[in-house]
Amino acid sequence: MTLDRRSFLTALLQPLAGRRGAEPPQIPSSPPAHAETSPSAAARWRWRPQFEFDELDRSVLFNDCRFSNAERGIAVGLVTSQRKGSTEGYGVLTRNGGGQWSPFKIKDGPLSVFWGADSALWLVGEQDLWFSPEAGLTWEKRKLPSGGPMIRCYFQDDNRGWIFGAGKFFYFTEDGGRRWTKVPESEALDLKAEHTTWSSMQFISASAGLLIGNYTPPRRERQAFPDWMNPVEAAKRRLTPATTLAAETRDGGKTWKIQKASSFGRAVRLNVLGARGLVVYHYGNHFEFPSEVMDLDFKTGESKPLFRRKDTLIYDAVPLPGGGAVLAGLTVEPAMAFTPVSRPVTVLWSENSADWIRQKVHYRASGRRAVLSYIAPDFIWCATDEGMILRLLREA
Repeated sequence: MTLDRRSFLTALLQPLAGRRGAEPPQIPSSPPAHAETSPSAAARWRWRPQFEFDELDRSVLFNDCRFSNAERGIAVGLVTSQRKGSTEGYGVLTRNGGGQWSPFKIKDGPLSVFWGADSALWLVGEQDLWFSPEAGLTWEKRKLPSGGPMIRCYFQDDNRGWIFGAGKFFYFTEDGGRRWTKVPESEALDLKAEHTTWSSMQFISASAGLLIGNYTPPRRERQAFPDWMNPVEAAKRRLTPATTLAAETRDGGKTWKIQKASSFGRAVRLNVLGARGLVVYHYGNHFEFPSEVMDLDFKTGESKPLFRRKDTLIYDAVPLPGGGAVLAGLTVEPAMAFTPVSRPVTVLWSENSADWIRQKVHYRASGRRAVLSYIAPDFIWCATDEGMILRLLREA
């Protein structure tokens, strides 16, 4: 695969220019079609629950859900007991494609998971890094770096990997997380660590990898109330420029080049399929759109906006073979997208990244976040933070 040297920098050049000029158009210009009225084959598929946490005296908060293949999957988070007033790490595992789920306890607060080769499974906790060589049957405690809170990891094999999160440093290990070393290029970054976060890493080949993040300085003006409590004032508030970060390697992670670009949004998710990538940006309640999905072509270095609608907050975006995409998020009120309340989950599908449909999603699917886990077009899962895991299935 030949990659243009400009391949990722173009993704940082966002088309939205704030409130100084004319309001940017919504993409697509017309609302996505509902499945009931669409002739598309994808409209005949429905998102059905495969797991639902439903207990009277306990509630769950899923932080991540990942599948390694069509059979093996895991979701992790925290479970809270209303009767005891206690919270503990919690997860569920499946080894038959969601037909059965086995709950298990975790001696930590799980933040994310990463599937390696074969049965290797990594879990980033609040206190430690955990490794399972048997797809979650047993766990070995490893170490986290001593810097800021780590959120996610990426491993090329059982030994070589990276970990990142809050703070400007990201770290490298050659012994499976027993020892960590700061990546020198992040150490030399001229940014304040307390305002820097790395959010998502992907390798698009054995040698070429990308890590995205953000530098968000604090607001100068004081706020008496959060945006969701005063949406009218939030909509009038002056936009605060931020910086999107892109760390790029061309030699398998031996060296990194970090680039910066001004933006008004935060890059929160990156997913790659072949030479194509999708990046999800979040803007906040004070912007015309709560989120935007950018479509990247790593061969040509071109990028373009794929989706932005005022009534939809996208949390995850996955490229599909043939140029399509599937997006997962929430149906929201304009200027109230980031209100911390549960909203209906919405999933959008396009075969050509131009014509969109809202697929049928189970009526109880709701939450404050939604993530996708993609194996193949007929093996896709969507999980909500409120404890529901759905799979895309053809209607009878």
